[in-house]
Amino acid sequence: MIAIAALAAVALPLAACSLLGPAPGAFVPAAAVPATAADGAAVLLPDGRVAAVGALGLAIYDPLADHWQTRPGPPGGGFPTRLLALPDGTLFMLRAFQSGPDQRALRYRPADDRWSLTRPMLERRKAPSVTLLEDRRVLVAGGLGDRDPNTPLTSAEIYDPSTDRWSPAANMLTRRYGQAAVLLEDGRVLIAGGNVSATVVLPAELFDPERVQWTGAGALQVQAFLPSAIRLRDGRVLLVAGLNFFAGGSSSGVEIYDPRANGWSLAAPTPSQGLSSLALLGDGRVLLLKSQPDSGLFRAEIFDPQTSSWSVTPALNGHPDTAVTLKDGRVFVTGAGAAWIYDPAASPPQPGQEGLGSPRLTLALAAIAALAALLVLGQFVVTRTLERRRSRPV
Repeated sequence: MIAIAALAAVALPLAACSLLGPAPGAFVPAAAVPATAADGAAVLLPDGRVAAVGALGLAIYDPLADHWQTRPGPPGGGFPTRLLALPDGTLFMLRAFQSGPDQRALRYRPADDRWSLTRPMLERRKAPSVTLLEDRRVLVAGGLGDRDPNTPLTSAEIYDPSTDRWSPAANMLTRRYGQAAVLLEDGRVLIAGGNVSATVVLPAELFDPERVQWTGAGALQVQAFLPSAIRLRDGRVLLVAGLNFFAGGSSSGVEIYDPRANGWSLAAPTPSQGLSSLALLGDGRVLLLKSQPDSGLFRAEIFDPQTSSWSVTPALNGHPDTAVTLKDGRVFVTGAGAAWIYDPAASPPQPGQEGLGSPRLTLALAAIAALAALLVLGQFVVTRTLERRRSRPV
């Protein structure tokens, strides 16, 4: 019994360390983002390239050549807060100024290499959600208004790129800003999370572009301000909570929305807390990019919808901003002065880069546990043999 207890005391902690599972794939260094486009937003273009926009410029990345091309930045500057790629390759961008909300969006046409301002929005707004609809129009909803900067808006509007015109889209059921928005398979838009008067909004809602109508979509169980959300392959929506005012910081809460049931269910929480960026891998799993600003480290936390479980990669040095899924299923990550490509099929990290859950460390832990078990068993056998010899009559 003593031997078994000793064996458990040594082996079980080591086994627990390996329960995180092998780290899937690896980050591969890519050509660094030009300084003018760093610390901004990035989006996948229809031709497979990636456009990154910063306050000082625009750059376009070719993943096949691992090369950036710099382009002129948006006129008048301004930090990009929302960035979309329209089906024709045109960029649609909302930006933020220190003076408050902006009433004009920006468009960039790669064919002309030119930026232009859209017609003024129907209402000045800051931190709204922006969603590309199936009919190629753009839904802009909620945000903070200009008349009362402390009260979120209920209003929404739709931009038509073909006519450069804005039209009202009926009012949302709930005031909110800092919410997540996801286009569903049936063309409706799910809006969830956000904040109003220092209170996190729990009720979610759906926008129907054909009826120009908002309806309820259940309610969240987790506090989610500035959440990240993405549509899964099966049509459901994964939402990862961002900030939780009531907890005094970030949240690890995760929920899944099922359009067929029009309801939410809790999922396994993220391994760590903090703001994040989501990207869908080619095999249907979801990559959650997590940054640890105080330590200057980041890693990927990967969610498997089939098993509702998480796995993690070893931490790397860097300050990533945005994760963008490439057409081949890999994920391109932009950062301050650097860039990476997460490849699910890449080789494990090299020696010195292992972390909990890496394949190399898991094998090492297993070997140590086996060696410890042999040593304990050997000591037990020697002790028992000596006791028997002492007990024999002389």
